[in-house]
Amino acid sequence: MPVRVRPRAPKGRNLYQENPANCYLMKLIIQIALGIVLGAILVWGGSVLIASVLLQQASESYTRNLQTIQNQQQQTQIKKAQEEKAKQERIMAEKPRKTKISAAVKAKQEAFEEWYTRSTECEPSNENPKPDLVKCSNHFIQARSEFEKVYEIQTIR
Repeated sequence: MPVRVRPRAPKGRNLYQENPANCYLMKLIIQIALGIVLGAILVWGGSVLIASVLLQQASESYTRNLQTIQNQQQQTQIKKAQEEKAKQERIMAEKPRKTKISAAVKAKQEAFEEWYTRSTECEPSNENPKPDLVKCSNHFIQARSEFEKVYEIQTIR
């Protein structure tokens, strides 16, 4: 099969001037290509713009959340410090009262020890090496009860 060789245009001749359809078709192809390129540039630019806006919003949201967390932590620390201070103040306020109570209890106990005498049956001896613990306990409880009544009457006066 013989190869067909396209005749070359002589110098100075323009194929587009001879056939206006060639010129129109070429312009159309160039316009379509430019439209595609410009469309791609616009889509890419739009996606970059959208991404930057979303990134900025995420950054602002992160900053707000971080500030909220920091504020909550500061409030928690302040609250703990206030609670600790109130606790220390309560402890300091209770010390004199506890001291008074413990001094009163101690004085009462010393008064009972001076007042109370053990029963002779409760003292260990050669004859009775193991005294009856129930009788001794009962004697102690009765003595304590009597002392409480007497002490209360004296304290009221």
